[in-house]
Parts: sequence; structure tokens; C-alpha cells
Amino acid sequence: MSKSNLLSTLLLRAIGVGVGPVTEYIILFIWFLIGAFTAAGFYGWS
Repeated sequence: MSKSNLLSTLLLRAIGVGVGPVTEYIILFIWFLIGAFTAAGFYGWS
């Protein structure tokens, strides 16, 4: 899970350099929502 978060952070940084900080925050928010729903799903199914 740590590797996944680190990879996501690196991806966000790479994307952020290309498109700018505002879009980076939007993508980060989307990733956060996906992560929250995924975590909720895993806890729900476990």
C-alpha cells in the first residue's frame, strides 16, 4: 500500500509539472475519492 501511494505521488508530481498546480490538486482530489471508495469497498467486503 505504501508503494502504491508513493507511485501515485510520483505520478501526480510528474503530471503537476506538466499541467500546473491547480490541475494537480484536482487530480489529487480525484485520486483521494477513488482511494476512499476503494478502501470503503475493501473494508465492506472483508
